[in-house]
Amino acid sequence: MFDAAVTSTATLKVPAGSLTAYQSADAWSDFTHIEEIASTGIDGIAANQNGNVDVYNMQGVLMYSGQASSMSVDQPGIYVVRTAGKSLKVKL
Repeated sequence: MFDAAVTSTATLKVPAGSLTAYQSADAWSDFTHIEEIASTGIDGIAANQNGNVDVYNMQGVLMYSGQASSMSVDQPGIYVVRTAGKSLKVKL
């Protein structure tokens, strides 16, 4: 899923207490540098006016791709939302 140049040089920042889960999860375990950080929370996500929104689960599986301004998920959890060239990790 991620290019080897990214997984070998980027630092994946994960919620405190979840390091072991990320180190053993498909796709995320490819990262050489994984760092735990304190969660500060996210109040909301504003999508680009006409931009595409991609939502991935923590296994790196694409759960949604489209231009919706809102969506629902089948299961609560942590998701990666990518829009307007930026990625955010959100807990839903």
